[in-house]
Amino acid sequence: MKRKKYYYLDPVIIRIPGIKTLFEKSVGKRDARQNQVCSNGEVHTTPFIDAKVNSYNAHIEKLLLKTTNELAPMIQEANSLLVEYSLMESHKGGELPEGCGEEAQRQKAAVAANYALEERRKEEILKRLAKIRTESDIVDEMLVHYQERAERLLNSRICRYWSGVLCQNPDKDKLENFPKIKYQDSPGRKAYVTNKEKLHTMIDRVLNL
Repeated sequence: MKRKKYYYLDPVIIRIPGIKTLFEKSVGKRDARQNQVCSNGEVHTTPFIDAKVNSYNAHIEKLLLKTTNELAPMIQEANSLLVEYSLMESHKGGELPEGCGEEAQRQKAAVAANYALEERRKEEILKRLAKIRTESDIVDEMLVHYQERAERLLNSRICRYWSGVLCQNPDKDKLENFPKIKYQDSPGRKAYVTNKEKLHTMIDRVLNL
C-alpha cells in the first residue's frame, strides 16, 4: 500500500528517538541523590533533561527539513505556472486582423479561438495555484499540531522525571515546579518558513489574497 503523503506529520503516532524512558520518577530520584541537578542562575536542569530536549530538537529539525523538501516541488510547479500565466497576460487579447475578407475572418476566428484557449488555461492555472496554496496551509497546520503534541509528550516525560527530583532533593523549595525548556531555533525552521513564505507570496500576488 502506498504511504499517505505527509504521513510523518500524523500527531496520533509520534515516535521521538531518545524521549521514552521507563520509570522517569525513579530516575529523577536517583539523579537528585547523585547531585545531577545543576543551576544556571534561577534555572535548573540535569543531563537527563538536556538529553531529552536535544532528542526533541533533533527530531523536530529532521521533520522540518523533510517538510521543506516536500514543499520544494510545489514551489517549482507554482513558479512554472506563474511564468506561464504572466506570458499569457503580457499579450492579452492580441491585435485582431483588419479587413472583412475571408482571410481576415479566418484570422479573427483563429485569434478568438486562441484567446478562448488561453482564458481556459489561465483559469486552470489559477485553480491549481489555489490548490497548492491550500495544500501548503494544511501542511503548515499539520506541522503546528504535530509539534504541539510532541512538546506535550516531552513535557510529560520531564514532568514525571522532575517530580522524582523534587521528592528526593532536600532543597526542593529552591527548585522551580517545572524546569525551563530551551527549544532550539533551528536552521530547519528558518528554511521551512522561508520556503513557505516564498510560495505564499508568489501565489497570493496572482490570486490577490
